[in-house]
Amino acid sequence: MAQLAANHAILDPNFVNHPLLDQEMRMQIAPHLLPLNHPMKVTLDSIFSQSRVLENEDSLRNAGFIPICDSMPRSYVIVARHSLIPGYVFKLYLDSETRCRKDVPHWIWLVRRCVGAMGIRKIIRQNQIRFFTVPDKWLYLVPAFPAANAVNPQPIILMATDMQLESSEVTREKWKTAITREHLDELYMILKEGYGGHGVVSLEANVPFTKQGTFAFTDTEDPRAKPKLKHIRKFLSLEMQKYWDSLIHP
Repeated sequence: MAQLAANHAILDPNFVNHPLLDQEMRMQIAPHLLPLNHPMKVTLDSIFSQSRVLENEDSLRNAGFIPICDSMPRSYVIVARHSLIPGYVFKLYLDSETRCRKDVPHWIWLVRRCVGAMGIRKIIRQNQIRFFTVPDKWLYLVPAFPAANAVNPQPIILMATDMQLESSEVTREKWKTAITREHLDELYMILKEGYGGHGVVSLEANVPFTKQGTFAFTDTEDPRAKPKLKHIRKFLSLEMQKYWDSLIHP
């Protein structure tokens, strides 16, 4: 998938000549770029060609995007859906957003989300993991025109498959009552590789339960880091806490 996106990036003059991208940005974005033949690309192009969608919250809503929640207090990212693009969610930053997490440009955080998802997907595939999944994530290059008026206009947004997440309450209950040793074996395979969050993984927030009956790794933006696995215990039943201890302290 990444190679396909990179090949399309090379063939797409809008990517090669985009005024908001430098060479470093192109190298990092290209492997995750939404392919030209993706069924939603034409619709996205139509939406973003009519106005500067990312200018501010009003322009975002006027273009048909419906924020699921306010911008996240830690990352400042907005999560939204669009009625013309069912089955997907979007994570994006507005041109008007002046806050920046850890002084890292917004576009890099979106790239990192794709990199993290790709790494988890590889582990799932190689180990034939059944109880955990991760959304497909792509980067959509926002057209250079209509031009932005902001000092630091955003060049990309992220599109991900909608995992149909259950509520926090349902997720909390599932982690306490539905977990087996097989679940924890698979969870350990992923977390020991440094995925799932920075340092402390909150299973309720970072690995929610889905309506399809699996747990989804939705928080993939942080670089790989040695996780503090002992903090997983508090989300589990007493029986599963003991088994988790046996995994992390063999």
